[in-house]
Amino acid sequence: MKKNLFLLLLLVLVSVAACKKDDDKSRTEMLTGTWKMTASTVSPGIVIGGTTVTDIYAQNDACSKDDLMIFKSDKTFTFEEGATKCDDTDPQVIDSGTWTFNATETVISTNSTTWGIAEATIIELSDSKLVTSSIYNDNGINYTYTDTYQKQ
Repeated sequence: MKKNLFLLLLLVLVSVAACKKDDDKSRTEMLTGTWKMTASTVSPGIVIGGTTVTDIYAQNDACSKDDLMIFKSDKTFTFEEGATKCDDTDPQVIDSGTWTFNATETVISTNSTTWGIAEATIIELSDSKLVTSSIYNDNGINYTYTDTYQKQ
C-alpha cells in the first residue's frame, strides 16, 4: 500500500513539474516536432459498411497508424509515412504545407498541397500531447472529429 501511495505521489509531482516546464515554453515550441496520432473519434457517428462508427482510429489500417505529422518552427509541416507503408511504392512524404495559429493560439490552420485549408481548435497542447477538434459539415450534418496525438 505504501509503495502504491509513493508511486502515486511521485506521479503527481512529475506531472506538476511537467506542467511548469510546459508553461515556460511558447505554444509554437510545444507544437514544433513530430506527432503520431493515438486516437480519433467522431460525433455523431458515421456509417461505415452499414455500421455506425465513432472510433475512427480503430478503423485505420495498421500501416496508417504510424504515420507522422511534423510541425516545424518555420511554420511549415509535412505529413509522412511512418516505419510501415501500406504500399512500398508510396512516397515517404504524403503531404506538406504551411501552418499558423490564430491570434490567441487556440486554433491551428493548415494549408496543404493536397487537402487545402483546414482548421482545428486546440483542446490540449503540452510538450508531449496534442488534442484537436474539427467540425466538418456533410449534407447539413455537423460532424465533430477529436484527434489525439503523442509527441515522438
